[in-house]
Amino acid sequence: MINASSDTKAQGHDLIGGIGAVTTYGVLLPDIELLWTAWWSVSTVGRAISAMQYISCLMYPENENPVFAPWTPNAGGGPPCLWDFEGHLYSHRWLEPNVAFLKRVLNVPGVSQVLSRAAQRLVDQPEHEVAALMNVDL
Repeated sequence: MINASSDTKAQGHDLIGGIGAVTTYGVLLPDIELLWTAWWSVSTVGRAISAMQYISCLMYPENENPVFAPWTPNAGGGPPCLWDFEGHLYSHRWLEPNVAFLKRVLNVPGVSQVLSRAAQRLVDQPEHEVAALMNVDL
């Protein structure tokens, strides 16, 4: 997830598996800030793509997300669920230090800055058009 591949509509599954890993990490370990900060630095094209994908799930209803191909009965698809985690866990919530961190970073100004940097990183990539559209929508 953190270094997603190009061709977002076709490769949305890159994020889907990664979301489960990140949310599971948030339930089990108290230092999501380390992982999240590196990811949202958008220091690589892959990180920019996956940050854009994640932000799209925050911004758009499931059936209106411009990043992920719509779900169909035959092919699946659609955006991932941001709160699903992997495995059988006895605790079903993120650890408090992680929740406190997300409260600080998951706000409109913070998300807007990350999306803007992601769009800049993607200037020469196929995902740039969608990232620019998302910037306008945000």
